[in-house]
Amino acid sequence: MTILFKRKKAVLPPLTTLAMKEKPNVQILNDLDKDIEKQLPMIGFTEDDLSVLPEPIPHLQENVKSIVANFYVNLENESLLSIILNTNSVIRK
Repeated sequence: MTILFKRKKAVLPPLTTLAMKEKPNVQILNDLDKDIEKQLPMIGFTEDDLSVLPEPIPHLQENVKSIVANFYVNLENESLLSIILNTNSVIRK
């Protein structure tokens, strides 16, 4: 079987390009809830991340595996999150 046409992968601008364009317009507030203040560094969330939120879907789709993997790595480092997840999760067979 011969493939006649191959779908081209969309070329996305780098996140850093998007972040630099929008960074002057964003700021993480200093008066956040204590839990949120703790969670932002845990996931490595920065103002650069905030600046690209208007266009995240293509980038999230490309990086979903590493995002999920990092989430579970962070669960190991934060025992309270593991407890919450284990308490509220249901595994169906």
